[in-house]
Amino acid sequence: MLAVQFLGIAFAIFMIYLTMLFGKRKELNKKEQLLWFLVWIIIIILSVFHSLLDTVAENLKFNRTLDLMIVGAILFVVAMSFYTYSIVRKTQEKIESLVRAIAVQEKEKNEK
Repeated sequence: MLAVQFLGIAFAIFMIYLTMLFGKRKELNKKEQLLWFLVWIIIIILSVFHSLLDTVAENLKFNRTLDLMIVGAILFVVAMSFYTYSIVRKTQEKIESLVRAIAVQEKEKNEK
């Protein structure tokens, strides 16, 4: 189990570094950086104190801790997919509005 713990900690530290790098490049805003820092810190905490997951798995009636982790990962991916969809949808609406405005300007320009 020690190798898996080390791998989880190393992965989270690397991802913290990437989060900081993306923040410096202004690819992530402060709120997004905070969210990702929290995710990576939770991964570190769960890697170090893996017995916390055993207790949660027992209380939620999961047979194995891995089952709990898989369900949690699926829920996280679904939530992030929904968030990504909402952002893409807003961007699509802004692009459509911009294209309409440009089309109207071009039509007015051609009519003159």
